[in-house]
Amino acid sequence: MNFEEYAKAAARTSGDDSDIVNGALGLAGEAGEVAELVKKHKYHGQELDLDSLAKEMGDVLWYLSEICNQSGLSLDAIASGNIAKLRERHPGKFDPSYHDAAVDVLAGYEWDGSRFISDDASAVY
Repeated sequence: MNFEEYAKAAARTSGDDSDIVNGALGLAGEAGEVAELVKKHKYHGQELDLDSLAKEMGDVLWYLSEICNQSGLSLDAIASGNIAKLRERHPGKFDPSYHDAAVDVLAGYEWDGSRFISDDASAVY
């Protein structure tokens, strides 16, 4: 599924009284729920519930799509424009050799759910 297909499907569930304000406030609320899950994981020692995180991120995507729908913007065009902006800001990171170098740097590290830890636990990223 691409962004345009998603936007069309998601728009079917938009209410008759929905508007850009509803989209913006809903986006803020759902982003807060994502932040709350991550906060509880980081600072309260709770296991990061990836199913809940994925559901809340889906809600964030729905409201972002709703804002696009209400304003006549294209989610696909926004995503493409954002990548173009990132390429301008960080051209080196879009060079294929950058990815290879990043993989080399993390060789010998394991992801523990919140950070990379070296095999001998002597270093953390």
